[in-house]
Amino acid sequence: MDLLSVLFLGIGAGMVLAIPSMFLIGSESSRDYPIGGFLPMSMVPFLSGDSKLALAGILLVGGMLGFNLIVYFYRGRAALGVAVAHAMGHGHGHDDQEHDSGHEDPAPVESNSGGQVIVGKSLAEFL
Repeated sequence: MDLLSVLFLGIGAGMVLAIPSMFLIGSESSRDYPIGGFLPMSMVPFLSGDSKLALAGILLVGGMLGFNLIVYFYRGRAALGVAVAHAMGHGHGHDDQEHDSGHEDPAPVESNSGGQVIVGKSLAEFL
């Protein structure tokens, strides 16, 4: 089989298997346990190719890519809806300066001889 078609088969299977995986495990912990991304490797015995190991690797890469695409779009749907509503609500004749008051300022930047260092919350405080 052509390697590109195997990759697309893995992506499609990863996208399809991501939905029941997120339903069973939950969307929050599906990032930690990507079972739907590993399941496309179960199709290796049914594919004809020179190297089953290469097919398994390509299916794994495609499955994880498809799985992470679905998880990314599912988890980003709220931010996307806010962005669309913001774009539709502020489309005609509104001044952008009056709407910028609700946005946070970016983290302060300290410069030194080695370059720029961004100072802000640590990862533990952010999570």
